[in-house]
Amino acid sequence: MKRVVKLINDNRYKVILGSFLVAFLLVFLISYSFAATVPVESVEIKSENLDYDKNDPGSWKITKSAHWISKGKARITFEVNTIEKNYDRNRDIIFVVDSSASMYNGEFAQIKEDIARVLTLLKKDTKTNRVALIDFNDEARVLSDFTTDLDSISTLVNNIVPEGNTNYYQALVKVDDVLTNYKYDSSKNVSVVFLTDGFPNVDMPNEKTQYAYLKSQYSYLNVKAIQYGETEVVLSCVKDISDKQYLANKDNIENIFHRAMFGAIEYDNFQITDNINSLYFSAEKAEASLGNVDVTDGKVVWNITDSVFDSGDSAKLTIDITLKDSTGNVSLYETNSSESILSKIDSTEENINSSKTPVLAYTVSYLGNAPAGCSVTNVPVAKKYSVFDTVGISSDIPVCFGYQFKGWKIVTKNVEKIGDNSFVMPGFDIELKATWSKLSLNKSSTGTISESATLYKVIKNEAESGGLAKEYTGEHQDSISGSGTKKIYYYHPAEAELGAEIKNKNNVIFANMCWQMIRTTDTGGVKMIYNGEPENGSCGEDRDSHVGYNDVSTLSLSDGNYYYGTDYEYNSDTATFSLSGTLSQNTWSDSTYSDLLDKYTCKATTSTSSCGVLYYVDSYVDSTSASVFEVNDISNYSVFGMVPFNLNNNSPSYVGYMYNKNETTETQVQALSGATVTSRAITRAVKGILFYDASGKEAGLYE
Repeated sequence: MKRVVKLINDNRYKVILGSFLVAFLLVFLISYSFAATVPVESVEIKSENLDYDKNDPGSWKITKSAHWISKGKARITFEVNTIEKNYDRNRDIIFVVDSSASMYNGEFAQIKEDIARVLTLLKKDTKTNRVALIDFNDEARVLSDFTTDLDSISTLVNNIVPEGNTNYYQALVKVDDVLTNYKYDSSKNVSVVFLTDGFPNVDMPNEKTQYAYLKSQYSYLNVKAIQYGETEVVLSCVKDISDKQYLANKDNIENIFHRAMFGAIEYDNFQITDNINSLYFSAEKAEASLGNVDVTDGKVVWNITDSVFDSGDSAKLTIDITLKDSTGNVSLYETNSSESILSKIDSTEENINSSKTPVLAYTVSYLGNAPAGCSVTNVPVAKKYSVFDTVGISSDIPVCFGYQFKGWKIVTKNVEKIGDNSFVMPGFDIELKATWSKLSLNKSSTGTISESATLYKVIKNEAESGGLAKEYTGEHQDSISGSGTKKIYYYHPAEAELGAEIKNKNNVIFANMCWQMIRTTDTGGVKMIYNGEPENGSCGEDRDSHVGYNDVSTLSLSDGNYYYGTDYEYNSDTATFSLSGTLSQNTWSDSTYSDLLDKYTCKATTSTSSCGVLYYVDSYVDSTSASVFEVNDISNYSVFGMVPFNLNNNSPSYVGYMYNKNETTETQVQALSGATVTSRAITRAVKGILFYDASGKEAGLYE
């Protein structure tokens, strides 16, 4: 032990260990620097002195993305989003409301409600806020001088009835009336918020002169105009009478009111300089939603604050770039080499340099090419590849019922194929289209089905075409004599949602009951699954009597942020359930429900909660509710009664559980033979078919 300590302390060993560490770091850094570049559609750059993720007022986020728009041409998009920052001062606001007949468009009642909500926020604000109110049509009226009684302003707005023409000039004259005897205090922010839906049609163009007079007479005054309507362009008439303009519609009007009346602070500076990657691209043109943009020798300078740019505003820039001919054997294309962002708001400045860039590749897309009257499923998703990659054509088989998939055809021209199933990725996007052939039953000249169109062949063709059938690969006796060699096929959906199609596709009526025909053999033998009672002589979708199982119920799931699990545990001592497997927490909605189907929930907001009733989320009902199965320790599910149809599990007429329904506890559920199910205390909802023999042993198909 002493010798070991001595060796470690020896300087020679320190040198060896140090050299080893340096070598390791060099290897790591070199391998990192040569790490493979991967396609990146978008990157984010955020302000650093102000935290955008924490909603710091005045902070910002830039999302830069790129995509191909045609062969050899791409588009870079900058989206700038900012967080509103308001003046830390008392406010005096002159609110001018257009009350002409054109404002009576069915949405004015909603506008009144939005105004009332913003006035309530001003009332609750820690600052002292006063509002004066003017309305105008052919003439204008001062409905209230400056007051802190904002409830009275709401009442006055609510009593406005739109009528008559539109006179901007008279409205601005009344602004002058309000300010004539006003005592300006530099600790206050004084503004006019002017709401209108369009052009003046009385006393034009006197409003321009009156606006200029107001600005010369009251230098502290900030005039903001809100143009309401569906137009995407600010009208020149609104620009002529205001310092700052907002476009508003029924979806954003409340937010616009808030920004205008609270006084969002403008950015003193906001400029983005982007350097296009000149190795691969040349910049063709750039367009900005706000401010000015200049393109010179691959450098794009976007000065957003050439226009008024308030905190809380957003802006967008697009840059079209062209791939150079001399790019050589390049796999991935970085669109930019660097950018710098300069911004200043109030006293906070940002000076950020970034090399983050989108990385472009090309896309391989698959088209279902659905025949008439057919809906194609299981189409492969589009994937991105680098130029000169070897791309294997997807082995996924699309499904189009009644048709057989024949293969994928490359419809894009000038693609270099490698054999039948791969190709070399060119410098442009690729599309592949599914090809189909119609499945049909051959008939003889007398109109009867010929011998070649057996039930076995029908299901075999459906399985081979990726339809509602598949090959059975478990242990089996594939013919009555035991000497058959042909494969066995049976109906089975690729997705649970397709179960209803199987349920209604392969029924027969026997003894006035519907029976599903499952697991055909080469001799035509089948197993029969009881599938309810016929309705009007049919086993179609309109059956309303299904002896032997409880139906689903509707459960509201949008009233809480509940936990869901992919599995569960049952405690027989307490008769309670708890979630297990992969857990997630979410609120049911149109945007989240797809992630919550086929999961279990206790409707609990903690992951460790237990419950006496567990819910299996079966299907979507609407944005607030789901169809669920209740799982508890007292209910029977999918029980067909106590008298078996046939006890011999090797018989073609042996019956099991009904298709796609739940089972329940081992003490409650019995197989059709009368044997108790013992595989587990609570079994999950099944998507296939279960068969049991007389001893309770699983003897058939389970997926």
